[in-house]
Amino acid sequence: MRRIVPTTLIPLLALVFLTLPTRAELIWCKTDPVVTLNGTVVDIQVDIPLDYVLLVNGPTSIEIQTPKSVARELILSGPGFNGYGEEVFFTDGGGVVKDNQIPTTITVQVPIDESQLSADEVVPVRVTVIPENALPVVAEGTSELTKVQLSVTGQ
Repeated sequence: MRRIVPTTLIPLLALVFLTLPTRAELIWCKTDPVVTLNGTVVDIQVDIPLDYVLLVNGPTSIEIQTPKSVARELILSGPGFNGYGEEVFFTDGGGVVKDNQIPTTITVQVPIDESQLSADEVVPVRVTVIPENALPVVAEGTSELTKVQLSVTGQ
């Protein structure tokens, strides 16, 4: 049986440790209301890192802005973070529906107990909007404000 000598083992271990990730990836928690815009189902996924979930101190606010002529409906609302729920509301915005394309802006705010954060700390938020008939659109921001702009194809 052959033995690995220490001079061979040290560079091998160094190579292994240098190829390992230097920091752990964030674990994200999600809340996701589902709406329809002119009959198209749209899933809105709001994610925050697990480390901040216990700091959420109110309902997640999700504003969906479309032209006034769009038929808008909340289909499903979840428990939100820490059971605070989600406040989903629709507002009239600029633009017009043309060729079934609905200009849509989604604005998300997640209330956080800021007394638990350091002076310059912000809470990252990732919003993924998944229309049933299109590819997902992802935007990143903070708990104070995250906006997603997209065009949703109506039915």
